[in-house]
Amino acid sequence: MSLASLFLSTLAFAEEPIAERRPFGILYSVWIKPEEKSATVKIRLSKHPEWVRRMRLYIDSDRYSDFLTRGEISIEGDEVLWTPPHEDAWLQFEVALENKRPGGRYDGYVTKDWALLRLDDLVPSIRSDIEDMTQSQAKLQFMLPKGWSVATSYPRYRSGRFKIDDPDRLVDRPTGWLVMGKIGTIRERIGGSDIAISAPVGQGVKRMDILSFFRWTVPSMQEIFPRFPKRLLVVSAGDPMWRGALSGPRSLFVHADRPLVSNNATSTYIHELVHVAMRARSGPQADWIVEGLAEYYSLEVLAPLWDDQRGAL
Repeated sequence: MSLASLFLSTLAFAEEPIAERRPFGILYSVWIKPEEKSATVKIRLSKHPEWVRRMRLYIDSDRYSDFLTRGEISIEGDEVLWTPPHEDAWLQFEVALENKRPGGRYDGYVTKDWALLRLDDLVPSIRSDIEDMTQSQAKLQFMLPKGWSVATSYPRYRSGRFKIDDPDRLVDRPTGWLVMGKIGTIRERIGGSDIAISAPVGQGVKRMDILSFFRWTVPSMQEIFPRFPKRLLVVSAGDPMWRGALSGPRSLFVHADRPLVSNNATSTYIHELVHVAMRARSGPQADWIVEGLAEYYSLEVLAPLWDDQRGAL
């Protein structure tokens, strides 16, 4: 067995069933303010708040501010400790939406017509102390400017709220990429996956080309990776966004100028899809392992294309 095959086999472990847990409710509400390039976020314990003893949020103090709450709160550096009351429990804060990377490009950007960022940046990492045998049932809702819509990788209720469900977490929080505003989105089911490609209007994103490329390549990836996501969102935009690609849970961002296949016979799209499918993280100074596997499998997925071309010559 090759090293790559051995590595992937360890990811396909069988999940042991757990006893049925009692649910408590979380409602994440987000008010988008494009003119201020910020948002107001409220975390409300909508059902059985008495089952949550404490929530600890890990924040970037330069981005998160103006904390308000029902309950007790203490802020020390980049940690916020919230002790919710047993009734009407909520925590509210402001978050700056834009994020500039070294070199001046953005992986979170807001204009008067659209915004593209990670949900992870709206709701920071949370660690909770909860009653035994409980877990969350979480929902997410947006209050958007008039004429705006939003695309995420989560299923949507008829109410417009999104269902946040992460089987690997007892307390769900929204993660992955999202795009909102005046956007265009195309959707299709490929194999067992519902795929959406979404981008702001006027950014030169060739949504149908990307979808056609996925019709050919995604079935191969689903065969290689049995845990390929059931829902996938691809978002894109032009400058001044990061001129590359970045993966996230069930989602990825690719700059509008990136080709489907580069001159060196590699594909940024497939490379990042492998990251999404593998769900692997590297330890310190070990990025080369994960990156090498992503590049190897992206080449394997594209190999039939080059075989067909050689046969036609």
